[in-house]
Amino acid sequence: MKKHDSPAADVTPAGSPAGTPPGVASTNVSASDARSGRHTVLEVDLGALVGNFRIAQSLAGRTGVLAVVKANAYGHGLIPVARTLERAGAAYLGVATVAEGVALREAGVRCPILLLGGYLGDEAVTIAAARLTPAIFSAELIEPLRAASRSLGRPIPVHVKVDTGMGRIGFAAKNAADIIGELLHFRELLVEGVFTHFAEADLADSASAAHQVELLGGVYAALGDHAARIPLWHAANSAALMRGLAMDGGGVFPATLCRPGIMLYGHPPASGFAVPKGLEPVATWKANILQIKDLPAGTPISYGGTFVTSRTSRIATLPVGYADGYRRDLSNCGEVLIHERRAPVVGRVCMDMIMVDVSDIPPARPGDEAVLMGRQGEALLGATEIADRCGTIAYDILCGVSDRVPRSYRETA
Repeated sequence: MKKHDSPAADVTPAGSPAGTPPGVASTNVSASDARSGRHTVLEVDLGALVGNFRIAQSLAGRTGVLAVVKANAYGHGLIPVARTLERAGAAYLGVATVAEGVALREAGVRCPILLLGGYLGDEAVTIAAARLTPAIFSAELIEPLRAASRSLGRPIPVHVKVDTGMGRIGFAAKNAADIIGELLHFRELLVEGVFTHFAEADLADSASAAHQVELLGGVYAALGDHAARIPLWHAANSAALMRGLAMDGGGVFPATLCRPGIMLYGHPPASGFAVPKGLEPVATWKANILQIKDLPAGTPISYGGTFVTSRTSRIATLPVGYADGYRRDLSNCGEVLIHERRAPVVGRVCMDMIMVDVSDIPPARPGDEAVLMGRQGEALLGATEIADRCGTIAYDILCGVSDRVPRSYRETA
């Protein structure tokens, strides 16, 4: 598809607080837009996002859904994605940093926001003022949060993070019940939830996740009658939700919330992981061909000449590189979609450009659309496939699309 063949949707620089309201943007977005100053775009399909959220809701049943939007909504754009999920009915939104939570409040997001990640005590007033719900994971955070509550004149809802096997933040499972019991006596803090995070929920044959469920269940049991005072108990991420793991608390605690992340954006948590029917990638990364050269056999391409043409070749240059988040690991092994056919990346990925071989795609012309990630017609180049080639995971690929790639938001036709 040539750049002049499709009307431009609203194109917003990555990280911009401005978001396109659903239903406004076009159903066909060119990589080229005069307002963006770039010939590349990450097109975000908010209709697909809502569809994936509905699948998560279906799997969750009566369990509430906390939609994880941390890390700029996995690279898709924090504010437009959060607004869409709030309208779709998310019970909670999950962020990693205080700044993410504050940005959502400033953008008018009103639903509860759980601060899943780490923070320091001197951020307690900011957290409370923005009406964020912090995870308490360290005894050192208790007094700063109590003081912030007193200064604002209202209790602060909190969730207690229990470390059951990740080795990151959180209270040790053996000590958690005593600490939660203490927190329940503080009028400044409202213990609204208790949660943990799986280390291996994406591994179907792992005993680790089941053990983590048991440990959290032990905390619940140790609290006795006090446990019923805490309405939200949660552990299930995307992998656990898709496997049905911990959705009933394994019978040892009442799972009343789940926390899907990667599945909302249309990708499995690991390579080879079966996804629910209907789950669709939300983002499509596009670029326009800048130039096509006819080069003789024996021509080296890009830095270091790591690729040399073996025949007369048509080599197209695209305006993306590792500064945009197109991984250098894809040198000589990546592919892009042009006219619904795969064109191999040849030579090393540069900071701002890549070259692809279009010798076997005769219709290719300058200005034509190339898809670096996502769907083009019936062809699909998924983030998981790209991640496999880079020796990483889809999360890394999605979050790695840099801020200089404009984001464009649209509804599914």
